[in-house]
Parts: sequence; structure tokens; C-alpha cells
Amino acid sequence: MKNKSVKIESLKILLRYVFIHNTKVSICSLLLSTIETIASIAFPFLIGSTIDTFTSNGITDAFYSNIALMLFATVITATSGYLSGYLNNVVGQLVVKQIRNELMTKLQKLSVPYTDSISRGDLLSRMTNDVELIGDGVTQGMNQFFSCIVTVITTMGFMFFLNSYVALSIVVLTPFSILTTASIVRKCRVTFKRQQQNLGSLSGLTDELISEQKLIVAYNYAEIANDRFEKSNEMFRESSMSANFFSSLSNPVTRFINNIAYLTAGIIGVYLRLSVGTIGGFLIYAARFARPFNDIGNVLPQLQAATAATTRVFEILSAPVEIDNSTEILDPTKISCKIVFKDVRFSYTKDVPFINNLNLVVNPGKKIAVVGRTGSGKTTLVNLLLRFYEIDAGQILVGDIDIRSVSIDSLRRCFGMVLQDTWLMNESIRYNIAYSRPTATLDEVITAAKAAQCHDFIMQTDNGYDTILGKNYDDLSEGQRQLICIARVMLENAPMLILDEATSSIDTRTEKLIDDAFDNMTKNKTAIIIAHRLSTIQNADYILVLDKGSIAEVGTHLELLMNNGIYSKLYQAQFAQPNALVLMYN
Repeated sequence: MKNKSVKIESLKILLRYVFIHNTKVSICSLLLSTIETIASIAFPFLIGSTIDTFTSNGITDAFYSNIALMLFATVITATSGYLSGYLNNVVGQLVVKQIRNELMTKLQKLSVPYTDSISRGDLLSRMTNDVELIGDGVTQGMNQFFSCIVTVITTMGFMFFLNSYVALSIVVLTPFSILTTASIVRKCRVTFKRQQQNLGSLSGLTDELISEQKLIVAYNYAEIANDRFEKSNEMFRESSMSANFFSSLSNPVTRFINNIAYLTAGIIGVYLRLSVGTIGGFLIYAARFARPFNDIGNVLPQLQAATAATTRVFEILSAPVEIDNSTEILDPTKISCKIVFKDVRFSYTKDVPFINNLNLVVNPGKKIAVVGRTGSGKTTLVNLLLRFYEIDAGQILVGDIDIRSVSIDSLRRCFGMVLQDTWLMNESIRYNIAYSRPTATLDEVITAAKAAQCHDFIMQTDNGYDTILGKNYDDLSEGQRQLICIARVMLENAPMLILDEATSSIDTRTEKLIDDAFDNMTKNKTAIIIAHRLSTIQNADYILVLDKGSIAEVGTHLELLMNNGIYSKLYQAQFAQPNALVLMYN
């Protein structure tokens, strides 16, 4: 029952896109399709009438009139069919364009917890394969389905006008074709849904294996990767074969039943001694009456696929967005850069606490470092501060203002952020740096690039700041890409900074230059540095050591070393032997 309601809801959504968002074009397409169908159905009647006229009276004016009417019907059928098909394609493309635009807009608003729960490959599959299936369903399926219904109604009208007994014999056999088609369609719905799910899984795995190809080769993981891909590919093949089998079954089965109806019409027509023209018209109508059910049998699996795709697409469009009911705006130029975590509690999973009663004060202009073992809560701290995730209890204050009382956009504009994973676009270097402030002049971009130590290698590229970065950025090293991201933040000049292992891919000499630049940039600003390389945080005002979501230690670099706690052990593991440290600081 639940699946049925979901299917009906998906179909309603699809119809809304067709008839509400593209009303005029859709109605014109359906009207032309109706005209085409009626003109083509009138043709067998005109043929029968012409045959009877010729056999009774020979070539007369009535005969020529019927020939002229048949030519007119042919022209009308061809013209309206072409225009209907063209407009139907227009509707399909408009629907696809609109859904893709809405998907991309929605993706920018989705909550981080939701995007973390779905694979990138599956998202890509929904935006490409599923949307294309919706377009095919609109372009071919819905128009053909409507045409089939009009054909059935019109054909029945002409048949009962010619002879009710023969018409009734044909109509009586129709339910067998309908029931057969319905049973096949129900099976198709299940198999097409499974096919789309397996396609999403295959797309996600493909994206993973392609993006991590170097790592696969480095770890000799190729055989295992191929095995995983083959299994996923086989699951998709099996579901596709099942879907294709049932979708292909409807046509021959319904055709067999319809041929029986065709034979019955001929026998009854002869028994009732109908005219040659009338029997000929009935035989054509029997075939025409059967054809829509064959077509419906063919098009329903396509509509089922489009409906299943619609369900997957609108799972994204109906997904929860970031809640931002606040109207108060934080002004980056006036805000006090004090950050306070007050009795903060948070959990990623219900009933599994991760952060308990966290209390932290970061005074304006201070540079604090956050360290800890993997999974200790370093990135979670940033996620909560920027409201990527919402806290369960407590308060986070920025400038004595609860961050839940201000708009998310204005909150995030107060922070400049450099992540460990670089993100650049297939645009010019200047565009990538100015992404944080699109109105920046070239001189401002160059100043930021020089501060980030990337001006020299930029000028060595073919077109300097106008060089277009390749799709995979193969023309830049990992360190160079990270420097461009750092220049982007320097250009933004936000009052507070978050650096998540911002120099992880940079050599030691450049790292020292960047640290000096950061020191200049962070004057009178609050900076939170998440670090794994402890050499980068020795000059921090104080260091926060997290362990299992709680603050385990707080102090300067030297104080923490002398405490011989978690930080000391982390430092010893990276740089020195314990005995050497004792001699150094005693």
C-alpha cells in the first residue's frame, strides 16, 4: 500500500511538471495528438465507404469525394503528428531542464547530515540517469499513453457505428488483454525500481574507483576493486535483464490475444453478410483497436521507469534543508571575534553521545590550535561552529550572540576557511582565487597570491592568472592547489579564520613562509587551527587537546610537552624520542 501511494504521488508530481509548469505547450501537444488520432481512425471508415461505393456504383462523384477525404485525412494525420511530436519533445526538454535546475538549487541548500548519508555517485546518477528517464517518460510515454486512450475511444465509436454485434465481439476480448498487461506492468514496476537502485550503487562505486585510481594501484588493490565492480555490475545486469524480460513480454502476449479478436471480427462479419467495405473496415479497426493495448503494454514499463526515477529524484527535492529562520545579520566588519562554547552537547547518532558539556572560550585576536587523535572531535568542533550540524543542547556564541539567532549565511561570511581537501573549479586561476570575493580587482588577487606564496608559480603558467585549470588540475601539484585555496581565504579577509590542516601538502620551506603570512593575516583576528602536523602550531596562543569529544588538555606548546599527557605523546611520536625531550626541556 505504501509503495502504491508513493507511485501515485510520484506520478502526480510528474504530471504537475508537465501540465502546470508547461501548460500551453502541453495542451497544444495533446490537442494535435487528438487531431492526429481521430484523422487516422477515420481513414478505415473512408476506405470501407470507398470500396462499397465503387462495388455498387463504380467510379462516381461520391468515389472521388471519398478519395479527396482520404487524402485530406492523410495530410492532417501527418501534419498534426509532426507538430505534436515536436511540441512533446519541447515539453520533455523543458521538464528535464527545470528538474535539473531545481536539483542543483536544492543541493546547495541540503543539510550536511543528509549529504553525508548519500554517496556522490548516487547523487550523480539521480541528476543524470534518473532525470533522463523522466524526460523519456514525458517525451514518449505520456503522449503515447494519451494517444492510446483517444484511439480506443474513437475506434469503439466508429465500430459501433458500423455494426454493434461485430464491435461487441471485439470489445469482449479486450479485458483479457488489459488484465494481461496489468499483471506484467506490476512486475515491471518492481524490477525497474530495483534496476535504478542498482544503477545508483554501480555509479557510486564507479566514481569511487575512478577518483581513487592512483591509490588502488599503489596498494595493489586492482584485483579486489575489479571484483567489487564485477559483482556490482552483475547485480545491475541481472536487474536489467529482469526488467527487460517483463517489459518485452507484454507485446507478444497482448498481440496473441488481439489476433484472436481480429479473426473473430472477420468470421462474424462474413456470417452477418456485411458488405465487403464494412468487413474490410472492421478488419482494419480490429487491428487498430488492438494496437493501443500493445502500445500501452510497451509504454507502461517506460512510464514505470520514469515514475521510479521521479521517486528517486524527489527524494532529493523533498530532503531536509538547513533550517534558517533567523533574520538577524552578523556584520563581519563590526562583530566581536570572541567565540564561546557553553555546556555544548552533541551526538551524530541518537542515544550515542559524542560531545558532553563542552565549555570553551576563545578570546578575540587569539590563535588557538585544536589537536587530538582521529575521531576525537576536531572537525566536529568546526561543524558545530559553522552550523553544518546543530547542537543538541547548550549554546555557541560569536561576539556574545547565539549563532542560532543569526542567519547561517551571515554567520559563515564571518569565517575564512581552508580545508585539507582542495577544491578548485575548471576556470581561470584568477577566478578561483576571487571566488571568495568576486568583485576583487586583479591587483587585490595578486596581492593575496603573493601573501600565499603562489604568485611566482602562477606567473610561470602559460597565461598567468588567466590560465584555465584543467578538469583534474594535472597542471598543478597538490601543494600548489592548496596555496591557491589559501590565497582565496587571504583575499576574503574574514575577521575569523578556520584552518583545517591547511598546509598538509606544502613543503617545509613554503610552510614557513605561509606561517609567517598567516601570522600577519591573523593579527587582531581569531583563528582556529586544526592540526595533525604539530610543527605548524607551536606558536599558537594555546593548544586545545581533544579526546573522545571532551577537552583533555589546554596549554601552550611547552606546557603540554612538560605535562607528559596526550599532546606530549603525540609530539614524541612525530618528532623525537622521549629521552631527547627530557634533556631538551630540563
